[in-house]
Amino acid sequence: MTEKLKIAYMGAGSAAWAIEIIRDLIVSESLNNSEVVLHDINEEKLKASFNLAKRYNSLTGGKLDLKMSLDPVNTITDSDFVINTVLAGGHELQESVREISEKFGYYRGVESREFNMVSDYSTSFANFDQMEYTMRLQENISDHSPDALLINVSNPMFELQTALYRKSKIRSVSYCEGPLHFRDVAEFFHIDGSGMEYQMAGINHNLFLTRMVNDSEDVYQKIEEWLKTSSEKYWTTDPYYTQFNKNMDIWTLYKKDQFSRAAFDMYKLYGLLPIADGVRSGTWKYHYNLETKKKWYGLYGGFDSEIGWSLWLKYLKENENVMKDFLTDDQLLLKKIPNKMGPDPIIPLIEALTTGKKIRLHLNVRNDGNIAQLPSDCAVEVPVIADKQGIHPEKVHGLSERAVKDVLIPRATNMELALDAHFSGSKDLLLEILFRDVRTKSEKQANEVLEHVLNAPGNNNAKKHYK
Repeated sequence: MTEKLKIAYMGAGSAAWAIEIIRDLIVSESLNNSEVVLHDINEEKLKASFNLAKRYNSLTGGKLDLKMSLDPVNTITDSDFVINTVLAGGHELQESVREISEKFGYYRGVESREFNMVSDYSTSFANFDQMEYTMRLQENISDHSPDALLINVSNPMFELQTALYRKSKIRSVSYCEGPLHFRDVAEFFHIDGSGMEYQMAGINHNLFLTRMVNDSEDVYQKIEEWLKTSSEKYWTTDPYYTQFNKNMDIWTLYKKDQFSRAAFDMYKLYGLLPIADGVRSGTWKYHYNLETKKKWYGLYGGFDSEIGWSLWLKYLKENENVMKDFLTDDQLLLKKIPNKMGPDPIIPLIEALTTGKKIRLHLNVRNDGNIAQLPSDCAVEVPVIADKQGIHPEKVHGLSERAVKDVLIPRATNMELALDAHFSGSKDLLLEILFRDVRTKSEKQANEVLEHVLNAPGNNNAKKHYK
C-alpha cells in the first residue's frame, strides 16, 4: 500500500462519475486508504454525492477517508492528484445556445462545425465559463498544490488541455473514454483481444485506429473483406438500421455509429477507421440536415441528431433518478455499481504513477513533435506508458497523410481560432468562426445570431468579455 494520498475531486455533484471514481479507489489495493475530498458549487448535489460515497465505502468495506468541501482552495490544498469533471454552465447553457442558433439557420447549433459535431463539445459560444474555470483551477493548483497532477475529464478537451500547456506550469493530462471503444471493433469482428496489438492516434474526438493486429493478423484485412462482402447486407438487414424503436438504448445507438456508413466512408477517404466520437464528427457531408444524417447513420441520424440527442438527454434525466434511488436502496446500488474496477483507467493511472506498476492507456498529452505536422505545444491523443517515472507517450506510427492534412490540421486551426478569440476577448474572431461556417449566408445573420447567443441565459460573463 502506498503512502496515504490526497485526491481532490472537482465536480463531484455529478454523482454518476463520482461513485465510479470512489468504487475504483476502494477496489485499488494501493489507493484504498486515500483521503478523497469531494467538491462542487451545488451544495445539494455535493451532499448527495458525499452521502452516497460514504454509504458505498461502508457497504464494501472501503477504507477511504472521505470529506467534502464547497471551497475549491481547501479541496485542492496539499493534494497529490486533482480530478476535474466540471462542466460550467451545464447542459442547460449548451441546449439554450443550440435552440437560439437554430432559429437563425444553424442546424444543431453554432457549436456544431466540421470535425466538431459532438453536441456537448462547446469550443467557442457556450464555453467561456468553462475555460475561465479551468484557468482558475490551474492557478489554485499552482498556488496550493504545485506538485499535484491535474487529470482533466472535461470538454472541450482539445481546447482546454492545449490552453493548460500554453498558459500553465502545472502538470496536467486529459482523459477521454473514446479510446476504449476500439474494443467495439474487436467485438464486431469476433476477436477476443488476448493476442491483440493496437494503437490509436489523433486529437480528442478525432481519433484514428492506426494499428490493430490480432495474433499476427491485420484486422484491417478483415475490415476490407467485410466492406466488400457483408457491409451492404448489414446496413439493409440489421434491425437497428431497418426498424425504428422510440425507446432505443442510447449506448446501442453509440455503438452502432461505429459501424455506420459514415464510419466506413471516412475510412475509405482517410485510409484509417475513425474511432468512437470521430465517427460522430466529420464534414458537412454527413450532417447537413436530419435526412442527410439518416443516410449516413441510420434511422436515428446518429448520436447527435435531434433524435439521438433527445435519447441522450432522456438517459441523463433517468440516470439522475437512478442515482437518487441509490441513496435508499443498498441492493440496487451494489447491483448497478459492482465492487470491481471499472473500464476507465483514471485510478489505474494514479496507481501506476505512485507504485511503479506499468499501465498502457491513451491520454491527451503535449504533442512535443509526436505528430510532426501539429504544433508541439498542443494536445494530442496518443498511447502512453505510465509508471513511477511519469507518463511516456509512445511514438505514433501509421497516421495517414490524409487523416493528418484533411482532419487533424483543419481541426487544430479551429482550435487556434477558438483560443485566440477567448484569450483576446475579440468579438470579431467569434464572427470569423461564423463566417467560415457553411450555414452562414450573410454578415447580418452572423451578427444577429452572435448577439442572441451572447444574451442567452447563463452566458452573461461571455457577453461582458467579448468586445
